[in-house]
Amino acid sequence: MYKLILILILVPAFLFAQNGELSKEEQADAYFKKKDYNSAAKLYRKLRKEVKKEDSAYGKITFGLSASLFYSLIDLKAKDEWQMIINESDEFIAILETDERFFNAELENKKYWACKDLVVAYNALGQRDKAATYQQKLYDAHKSNLLPKGIDEYFNFDKFVYNNKNVWGYEWYTEINEPEAAGSFSKQVYYIYSRDSAGNDMDQLYTLQTVKVHKLSDDEPDFVLTKRIYDEETEQSESIWTFTFTNPVDHEKLHNAIVAFLKGGIQPDTKSIIKRK
Repeated sequence: MYKLILILILVPAFLFAQNGELSKEEQADAYFKKKDYNSAAKLYRKLRKEVKKEDSAYGKITFGLSASLFYSLIDLKAKDEWQMIINESDEFIAILETDERFFNAELENKKYWACKDLVVAYNALGQRDKAATYQQKLYDAHKSNLLPKGIDEYFNFDKFVYNNKNVWGYEWYTEINEPEAAGSFSKQVYYIYSRDSAGNDMDQLYTLQTVKVHKLSDDEPDFVLTKRIYDEETEQSESIWTFTFTNPVDHEKLHNAIVAFLKGGIQPDTKSIIKRK
């Protein structure tokens, strides 16, 4: 994908310079080539306001801006710059929806990655209602089979650091009443990692999952928080009945439960070990 975008960005500029100086568009292309996506986006953004849509350069400038935003978001996500992620994701989606005629289907579907990023960013800022809006867009796109590979079965919805551990929350689109959830089923899975001095994931320590309860009566909860530890031969499962949930799971309640468990002092109620095939 990067090579494709780079080729399209670096075709000869439509706006020619005078006296051997670089035009703004050539400067933006040069920033993009150097992977200075923030500077490239600033220039492409300015050019997009100056050039009419009917101009032959408009499409390339718009493409350049969208590509710069896409790669800039990768850097922002690595730094957990939540408000900047929100700003640039909103702009990226708006460009793809406003000027969709300049993009192919593959690039247009990149907006769903931005929707996922908005879910994570708004949840990180505690703005659950706004996160839910973009989460619903993902569910709607899933039903219409529009999601790109990588977020077509599940998506990251929560991310934070606690006690020097990286915590990643993922949610599956499958619903509790669907055939795929008939047996053992987890709706949300939090992956708990140790981290190195740069903040990168190291070893997966365990997971915390909302596991479906096979209810004997209607007054029982739908899910119970369960700690699972995996090694090459076994899977250790520990149910934590302190934290139970009804469907649909409230993300605020779940996040608080994960934090409470990570604080320590809460012990699982039941434990089982099975051999992995």
